[in-house]
Amino acid sequence: MNTQYKSIKTLISKLLVNPMMENINDLDLARYVGECIKLIGAPMSYEDKSCDISIVNYRGKLPNDLLYIIQTLYLDGSDWTAMRYATDTLHSQYHKVGSPDFKQGGVDYSINNGYVFLGEDTGMVKMVYKAIVTDAEGFPMIPDNIKFEKAIEWYVKYSHYTHLWELGKIPDKVFSHAEREYTWYVGAAQSAGQLMTIDQAESFTNSFTKLLLKPLQHKEFFTNQGNRQSLNNL
Repeated sequence: MNTQYKSIKTLISKLLVNPMMENINDLDLARYVGECIKLIGAPMSYEDKSCDISIVNYRGKLPNDLLYIIQTLYLDGSDWTAMRYATDTLHSQYHKVGSPDFKQGGVDYSINNGYVFLGEDTGMVKMVYKAIVTDAEGFPMIPDNIKFEKAIEWYVKYSHYTHLWELGKIPDKVFSHAEREYTWYVGAAQSAGQLMTIDQAESFTNSFTKLLLKPLQHKEFFTNQGNRQSLNNL
């Protein structure tokens, strides 16, 4: 799948031509599109983003568009240091009112209720993460891929038709047809989203065919993970 994106406005215009979709509003359309993108779950359909999070009182606010985290770094002096996720089961409970405050610091973190928690009371965290691509108005953008477009089109129809079907306003065969089409195209889009380019396949193959694994790849941000391993420099 290429990483080109297109506005959903063309798709919205196409959907609104259908007389059964005339009562749907833009917010519902945007919500259904976002749901379908998450349902397909193809990494190539998301945007790579990063943000700097200020840590105050041992915590910082996560970005609102966060889907999932790729890696988190801590600004240690003038250098960015790779962080690991905390294994301490009480990590996010330290430093709260009435809690036993015996955390001694360290560059690990935990996530809870929209915040990232650190063992340091102040600092700066850089978070690299995946997010849904949006346009200037905040509406989702979709990959420029026909299978993806058809999956979203039929998911929107299926979601909207569900309410109409529950109210007895559309026949069973129309609802069943939308359900079949959405199911098929979501599967097709998921398959398309997993296809690799030759260059991606080369990095993937090199990553999983190493004789000896290097234990410091996380610390080095996996920069050389996709390089071919040579017996001369193990």
